[in-house]
Amino acid sequence: MGGEIKSLSDKLDALSRDLVKETSVLKNEEDNLRTEKENAAKIERSLEESKLAAEEMAAAVKNAEDGAADLKKSFQDLSKSLDEHEKEPSKGVVAGKSSGNEEKCLEDQLGDAKIALEGQRRIEAVANKKNELDVKRKDVDKVKSALESLSYEENIMEALQKDRTAEVEMVQKFKEEVRIISSQLANVEFNYNDPEKNFDKSRVKGVVAKLIKVKDSSAVVALEVAAGGKLFNVVVDTENTGKQLLQKGGLRRRVTIIPLNKIQSHPVPQRVKTAAVKLVGKGNAEVALSLVGYDQELQSAMEYVFGSTFVCKTIDAAREVIGSEVAARIAVNVKYMVIFVAFNRETGTPSVTLEGDIFQPSGLLTGGSRKGGGDLLRKLHALGEAELKLSFHQNRLSEVDAKINELLPLQRKFKDLKTQLELKSHDLSLSENRAKQNEHHKLGELVKRIEEELGEAKSAIKEKKLLYEECCGQSVLS
Repeated sequence: MGGEIKSLSDKLDALSRDLVKETSVLKNEEDNLRTEKENAAKIERSLEESKLAAEEMAAAVKNAEDGAADLKKSFQDLSKSLDEHEKEPSKGVVAGKSSGNEEKCLEDQLGDAKIALEGQRRIEAVANKKNELDVKRKDVDKVKSALESLSYEENIMEALQKDRTAEVEMVQKFKEEVRIISSQLANVEFNYNDPEKNFDKSRVKGVVAKLIKVKDSSAVVALEVAAGGKLFNVVVDTENTGKQLLQKGGLRRRVTIIPLNKIQSHPVPQRVKTAAVKLVGKGNAEVALSLVGYDQELQSAMEYVFGSTFVCKTIDAAREVIGSEVAARIAVNVKYMVIFVAFNRETGTPSVTLEGDIFQPSGLLTGGSRKGGGDLLRKLHALGEAELKLSFHQNRLSEVDAKINELLPLQRKFKDLKTQLELKSHDLSLSENRAKQNEHHKLGELVKRIEEELGEAKSAIKEKKLLYEECCGQSVLS
């Protein structure tokens, strides 16, 4: 007994440790979820800011590109003009000798071309930066699309973990309930040693009290009285198994064994059941055997245990079942009342009331106070219900665990994609911020300056063309 208590205590300690561990896991999951929600909010804000910055940059780049196109055209015109002068060296020499203004004209044109080229280079650098940001945005969109297409909901694992925690609590609760009730039913445990090597334990069915399930808890007292000490009998498959257990099973207490292949039973005939219904009405008297559930293979043993006894709702019904005439003598003592009644010729079977009063066909009635009556079957009934609930929640826990295991690969992929999204979004945000700080304002100034220089260059080109024409005219006259 001490060993069993220690074993149960160890199991309880292990379960307590598991509970602490699962509680810790749940707390960590909740912390992770809270952090992920905060990160998601930050990412959304960053994406909105990045989108606005990108739109501003796109507008600035377009303006710069338009200005660059004009500069490029001017550069091409100037380059063409320079090429034409280089192809006419004699005119250049004459112009150089005749006037210093012509040389200055060409130098100014080359300077303007260099300015235009530098502007073009800057515009190209800005365009490259824009392309780089576009690539990063596409990467972010790609990961975001993969994340949204994944058939996994972020909160589903949290819900399953909550369900699992609830089921673990219920399993622990009913395990404890089963443990407590079982400890109170040690007298219906049948412990034995295997009488031979490789002994088939299915040959030993168990103690009668543990082989039945009470259908109506209000009948536990009557059923316990009807069965009496037979509730503690042990059911086996054959008399040979019974002999082996008695001789080599190392039994610690005396037991009565019921071999299924030899036991003689006397079930209640149908005519008696019909007569009982006629006497007291349907539902007022039930065969005791009909009030319990059991495996079909145990039929003969259960008929032997409960015999032909009827369970009656009232004393009057019990009297009617066993006999209708009351005998002349009534004996009474402190605890029991014995009443002698006559047989009913149509039934003549023992009857028990719900309170445990016994009517025998011989005329003997036993009743009175029954302290703790029905405790055994009541506890076994409670044990059976606790075991059913335990089995239900264990199955439910297994289902939740299976669902969690099924979703774990998706959860890992989801977390991986989410991490990628956070990293890429963060990288994009940094790049956009750098571009905004280092290029955005500079780009605005550049575009403004280029526009001013473009206007000045156009005016200067017009003036220099006029001056060039004047220089050429003077050279010809000379």
